[in-house]
Amino acid sequence: MRLFSVQLCGGSSAGRASAYPFVGEPQSNLGIVDHAHNYELQLLMEQGFLGLIGFAAMGLLLGVAIIAVVRRMRTQKSGLNSATTLLVLALFPAVIGKSVELQTGVARISDLAMNMAIFGAVVALYELFNRTNLTSDPAENYDGGKRRAVLPGANLSASNQTLLGTSLLAAVIVSAVVLTTFIGWDLRRLSASASLAANHDHPDLTTRANAWTDAQAQAPERESITYNLFESHLKVAREQYALGNEEEALRLLGIGRSMLLDYEKRDPFELDTQIGLSKAVAQYATWGHIEYTQELADRSIKIVETYPAYPTLIGTAATAMTSVGAHELAIEYADLAIATEATTRPWPKAWYAKGRALYELGRKAEAIEALNTATQKEQGAEGALLAHQVLAQIYKADGDMEKYEIHTILGQGDITVQE
Repeated sequence: MRLFSVQLCGGSSAGRASAYPFVGEPQSNLGIVDHAHNYELQLLMEQGFLGLIGFAAMGLLLGVAIIAVVRRMRTQKSGLNSATTLLVLALFPAVIGKSVELQTGVARISDLAMNMAIFGAVVALYELFNRTNLTSDPAENYDGGKRRAVLPGANLSASNQTLLGTSLLAAVIVSAVVLTTFIGWDLRRLSASASLAANHDHPDLTTRANAWTDAQAQAPERESITYNLFESHLKVAREQYALGNEEEALRLLGIGRSMLLDYEKRDPFELDTQIGLSKAVAQYATWGHIEYTQELADRSIKIVETYPAYPTLIGTAATAMTSVGAHELAIEYADLAIATEATTRPWPKAWYAKGRALYELGRKAEAIEALNTATQKEQGAEGALLAHQVLAQIYKADGDMEKYEIHTILGQGDITVQE
């Protein structure tokens, strides 16, 4: 089974690759490789400032080479060779496009190899123009029996002076934009990471918590910082609720959810953000705040439609659907996850969601079969434990106390398998 999926990504904490394939095999886990949000920052992280300076120098020289070739083409008296023109038209737009692409993410090795090949072709074309220029007019290339280099554009006309001035102005503007972006974006994020790294394992819990809060305030677009801080708020909120401090639990959960809502405005397709927001509204619903049930349903639908290649998310969405009463949709989603078991792994939570939805729809025999399947797929998985709990309710309602007690005990086990 192949599922269709596309995801456009913006820069995140570490940034993602610029796009995912349109067609992908179902995934057994949620592992996504993180990279810096542009290639220059990735080089800085991997090779240090020496690597960054080297790449910047290469980029500058490529720009100079392109400008030089274009100027020489404009000043040639003999006209343009068709093959040379074709090379210029093929290479230069590609170089510009690839340079822009490097600012949006870190490409795969195969794509980077093509980038370097194009850059090398520009250098070769520049050298070709140099050699052609030296031999195009023998009478001009020799002075007293000695070869001399002819530098087109050495005597600049008014139009060439204007072109040079415009090029310099454009270079200044581009440099200013790049430097502003690097200082205002990358260095600020690096500073947030540095401050967090200095105190993230501090023995004083208050100092450690403040380090995360300060880093998130300094770089709220850093998804890894924001999401980890949300997870901490969610964990402590659950602890406070268990202790009976409902007001404090709601306050902490609200802070965590607000951070993710702000991040969602920057990147509405970020996977961790959508999962976190679903956890938040599911927690609200669990605590009896039914005003969040519609949002839970909407977010579950969005996750399934955006990430159809992840059966674990589809199974969780099916569970959410049946918890808010959308039982038919829960069965549909559960079947999508179950259909991938041949190529991925068992999905007890999907079987549990299907069984619970069937039971709510009055199809008890089918429900028992699906729930029993959930318990057999992977014992110790959350879906298997939930299935035991529903089976206990069914048998209790039927008056079968023996099976009720068996499934009650099994449903109280610990989660030992992560779906």
